[in-house]
Amino acid sequence: MRIPNLISLFVFALMSYSLDVSAQTDTVKVFVGGEVFDGDANGERVAWATVRLRSAADSTQTYSTVTDQNGMFRLEDIIKGKYNMEVSCVGYETESRTVMVGNDTILPSFVLKESAHMLNEVLVNAKYTKMNHKGGYVVQVKGNPLAKVSSTENFLSTIRGISISDDIRVFGKQGVIIALNDRVISYKQLKEVPTSMIERIELEQQAPSEYVSGGVKPPLLRVVLRNEPGLLGSVGLSSWYCMDESWALTETANALLSLGKFSLLNNFSNTNGFWRDGIKQDVFYADHETHQKAESRQKLKRSLQNDLNMRYSFTPYDHIDVNASYSTHKESGKLLNTGDVALFNEHGHDSNYGNGVSVKMVKGLKKDGVSKVSVKGSYSESHFQEDRKYDAFSSGVQLMDIDNGRYNADISTILTYAIGRSHSLKAGVNYNRISELNSYKNLGGNTVEFMDDTDNRLSVAQTHGMVEYENTIAGKYYLKAEMNFDHYKLGYDDHLAGARIANVSNGLYGSVSGYIPFNQEKQRYLNMSAIYTFSYPNYGYYSPVVVYQNDKLYNKGNPDLDVEKLYIFELAYSANPHLSINYGFSHRTNFVSVFMHQDATDPTVYYTCPENAGHENVHSLVLSYRVNPFRIWTVNAMLVGEYRNTHTPNERFNAATAFLSVHSYARLTNNTGLKLRFEYKTPSKSVNVKKSGNYVLSLGAYASFCKNHLNMDLTGYKALCNKVVTTTSGDGWRMERRNRYSEFRIAYNLSWDFNFGKKINGRRVESVSTSAKERPTL
Repeated sequence: MRIPNLISLFVFALMSYSLDVSAQTDTVKVFVGGEVFDGDANGERVAWATVRLRSAADSTQTYSTVTDQNGMFRLEDIIKGKYNMEVSCVGYETESRTVMVGNDTILPSFVLKESAHMLNEVLVNAKYTKMNHKGGYVVQVKGNPLAKVSSTENFLSTIRGISISDDIRVFGKQGVIIALNDRVISYKQLKEVPTSMIERIELEQQAPSEYVSGGVKPPLLRVVLRNEPGLLGSVGLSSWYCMDESWALTETANALLSLGKFSLLNNFSNTNGFWRDGIKQDVFYADHETHQKAESRQKLKRSLQNDLNMRYSFTPYDHIDVNASYSTHKESGKLLNTGDVALFNEHGHDSNYGNGVSVKMVKGLKKDGVSKVSVKGSYSESHFQEDRKYDAFSSGVQLMDIDNGRYNADISTILTYAIGRSHSLKAGVNYNRISELNSYKNLGGNTVEFMDDTDNRLSVAQTHGMVEYENTIAGKYYLKAEMNFDHYKLGYDDHLAGARIANVSNGLYGSVSGYIPFNQEKQRYLNMSAIYTFSYPNYGYYSPVVVYQNDKLYNKGNPDLDVEKLYIFELAYSANPHLSINYGFSHRTNFVSVFMHQDATDPTVYYTCPENAGHENVHSLVLSYRVNPFRIWTVNAMLVGEYRNTHTPNERFNAATAFLSVHSYARLTNNTGLKLRFEYKTPSKSVNVKKSGNYVLSLGAYASFCKNHLNMDLTGYKALCNKVVTTTSGDGWRMERRNRYSEFRIAYNLSWDFNFGKKINGRRVESVSTSAKERPTL
């Protein structure tokens, strides 16, 4: 009995071992990977597509993930077997297939076809929008169905928190820093970059120190170019025509090339046109005397601009960037005056050019992509020449020659070091020096008495230092504290008069900001910031040089200006992908405002001059709302309200203003659509200037052909609008100014996007930093 029992026990143990080995074999875990492509856009990869793997034997056994920005996915810990696989993405048809998973598997590529159904644009943008850990958000452009048939300007208009008009507002704020990769550009340059070259768009409530020095940091809109090797670009032709016979024609070309460690980006534009504008001016005095004047200005303009950016990457963390830029602008025209206070007509020729170069070197300190040291140096110069002929009505002709040269040198270094996964320190110093040479010479005649010879030099030297600490708490909450130091020195030398003026200022100021995410998937978060800072008036405001705008208006600076001190508190709350609310409070002391006064020797002549006016409290509220009333109709609206309480030595007043911007798109097909833009500004009041309310209605249509290579856009700007009346007041007088000519214009844009091989490597290349000079004029 014992032997059979032992045999039975041995057979049972052997069978149990075999079953266990078999079970272990069936539960071996492997990975499955692959790529997802767009079938209708030259093989572009589709980012953020949803990939699901469902077991054919057990439908409850599922795996899922999303593709990354390069359209690639990887599913880990998959049990071997037979699966049903689905790949889906907003704006595309779902693709399904059956796959057998044995060993580690790279599947054949998935190709998605564009959906024939109309898209809900709000849901699409929500799908392609992600929050970052600092409280900003990222909008994916590559693979986004809405970007295929839109210009960059139209695409930006669909993003919540952005308002497009003659300029751009982000979170209700103007003065937005726009960067192409890391190169600061203008809004005009941004509009010329096609969406086919863009990887993503990043928005931040406050621009980092790399882009702007000082305590007051406007929002940042950063456009990141694509990062695959090859050549990608576009050529474009745009024009506009105004009812007053003004017109312009612009040719653009953009190219982005990557060859291994080397990449190159070039942006070119050339504009020719004829501009006509003018104003009507009425001046009323306390004794009921009235003076009237009308101006009509005509100009022929030609401008050319080219930016070349190169990068060589030694390693993924070490690289050198070189930027070279060149621009030229020429114009000729005349200013015709009529009225009882007009003295002369003006004829002139202007010519200016500028060029610059910058070099930036970045050395990685660790392989975390955060710790690094960067050194950047740049130099730029611009020259402006102007020949003027003043044809006086009573006494003949006077010739004037105006020559202006501006030189800007800048060097900066920034050290960033990550401490663990949640802390980082940043320290940097920047030195900027500007020299400006101005010369006005009388070449003949003596009919215009106020045109005196001038020969002066204006120089500005600013040293800025900063220390910044960042902390990500529990991998979720974000805190940043920053301290800044400024040393500002301005000098003015009048070589003819022998006068010399110097102004020196120093200061220390700081800020703290935080970010609390409530639900990142639903884009629900709260941003907070508190800032104490001061700001310098534009260096042109200090110059005592008299510059005539016309025969009855000149401006001059004020070398005795003091810095403005500013206290800011801001809250930004996002409720969901549809709605966000921003509140801000600021208290300014010694704020600078431009005042208009009568000339002491001629009461018919006026001049503007900046002065430290007093103190001011400002409350602002911004509502951004985006909705789809119908499937084909998208509305992106922004309402900005502002309340000012202003105290000056001469008056105290309260003023409330509002600005409403509504962008509406009706998508007729997936490749064509209509657009409408409406804006309204309520009447506004500052220290000595009032402006009437203003409304603007613009209409347009867009279309895309040849697999989205050919894009066309037709827009009627200011199809309906009213003329703004600007009223400036002083002691015993009031001046009203308004435009004379129609502002309605028709604009046409045509572009062709091309690529050879695969897309390009978008590189972070800096540009030459410049600071435009401002005149203290209204």
